Amino acid sequence: MQNGLITGLRHLHRSVGYLLFVIALANVVLALAGAREKAALAAWVGRLSRIGLRMVGGVELIIGIAMWAIWLPVPATAPWIWGTLLLWGAIEFANVRLIKPQVATVLGGGRATSALIIGTFIQVGALTAIIGLMTTR
Repeated sequence: MQNGLITGLRHLHRSVGYLLFVIALANVVLALAGAREKAALAAWVGRLSRIGLRMVGGVELIIGIAMWAIWLPVPATAPWIWGTLLLWGAIEFANVRLIKPQVATVLGGGRATSALIIGTFIQVGALTAIIGLMTTR
């Protein structure tokens, strides 16, 4: 039973991680396609960031911590664990400080700065690094 649970958690963790990457990549495409000026695109960037990255990403962190606690015989001082958490902090920072205010500006009738595009690229870069750490650990 436990072996099946571990295998299921590993597959779920990997699949959700890839889903998060696709969501972040979609945000980059939307930002480059005109989300700095178009309210409809900016609203989608906001939804994908809030629901896709922050909520699904939080579930992903819980799955990863559960999997680590149940299965991995890795000490808490493993550098890839702390690197992943720091990179997730970069994703949260980009979302809260760069993307969310710029989306609010566009939805309010203004024009976003390049911080929107930079924030989306930070998220994709951090997720790429996280996937790299998880793969090479």
